Amino acid sequence: MATSNKARLFTMDDAPGLTRLNKEFYGLDRDKAFWQWKYYDLPGKHAIVVMGDPADLGGQIGGIVLKLNYDGAEHDILQCQDILIKKDQRQGRSFFVLESTARKIRRELGCPLDFGFSIDITRKIATHSLGFTDIGRVPKMVWPRHSLPYVSKKIPFKRLAKLASALYDKIKLGEPRKLDSFDDPTIRIERIDRFGEPFDRLWEEAKGSYKAMVRRDSAYLNWRYSDNPASHYDSFAAYGADGKLLGFVSLEERKGILNFESLHLDVPDTYRGDIVDVLTTPGKQGTHALRKLIRHAYNELAARDVDIVVCWCFPHMEVYQQLAELGFRERPTPHTLIVRSDSEQIGPDSDFFKQESWYLMRGDGDHY
Repeated sequence: MATSNKARLFTMDDAPGLTRLNKEFYGLDRDKAFWQWKYYDLPGKHAIVVMGDPADLGGQIGGIVLKLNYDGAEHDILQCQDILIKKDQRQGRSFFVLESTARKIRRELGCPLDFGFSIDITRKIATHSLGFTDIGRVPKMVWPRHSLPYVSKKIPFKRLAKLASALYDKIKLGEPRKLDSFDDPTIRIERIDRFGEPFDRLWEEAKGSYKAMVRRDSAYLNWRYSDNPASHYDSFAAYGADGKLLGFVSLEERKGILNFESLHLDVPDTYRGDIVDVLTTPGKQGTHALRKLIRHAYNELAARDVDIVVCWCFPHMEVYQQLAELGFRERPTPHTLIVRSDSEQIGPDSDFFKQESWYLMRGDGDHY
């Protein structure tokens, strides 16, 4: 039995303790199948470090190894994930024991690059103590469709809130007026059940569009969107008149918000529709496919009557610019992109540390 002051690489024997730890912090019930998927079924290696008895873990530092296409070459990059330590163990050396063990394992895996999404408290730790650089806050582009969840927060009387919301929606909200201009009859949209070999070719075509992109081949996409045992994603592909795959989009519906104050992105009763990921081939045809996929994504989520349509993306990305043309507005999230490099080839003056190098969407995060 492991002692509480020693850290080690996670194994499936630790799954019950990891479930309890995450339940305490996030209010989520994650079973053994989820941890098997997240840390063992991925097309890479995991680097999650835990401490404590397997049935009652005291802390964790999560991590998985992904492939990053950076400036024309492929690199292993560690996606840093949750840092969770029980309150009664935060006064001692628990964090430093976890972190030193995580660094040792990272070196053993030959992984000189790191990235992650941090909130204010973890950003301060990461940038002040761990050598990370803050690349900038990740914005979200939003189109609100119903104001009731937000109005209800300000007006506690249900009937009055519904009346005020209905009036506001009629005057201020509605559907994007330019949505029809995003249609292209030469491009057809089909639902995706599994990602196959054509998506490998799509990745090869698209991977040079931005300097830093997490690899989106079929193995990764199936793991991320098709095989997740805890979350459901709907994915759609765009095909040209000649039958060529031009791109895809993945969507998720979310009702309410996680039970963790710093992660509240909307009010608790919001029915949110997320454009989680999108990738298209470069060039004019790819732009047409992107517009058609955005149109389809919006209509798909509107048909489910979501309160708000959301998409994480940086302002330099084409998807941001297309959403802005539709009338989507930028809103902040609590998350910043942080990166770290111990690579001799990718130094502190490299474009790796510049926000405009990154193609980044919520699908690149660990908010499953």
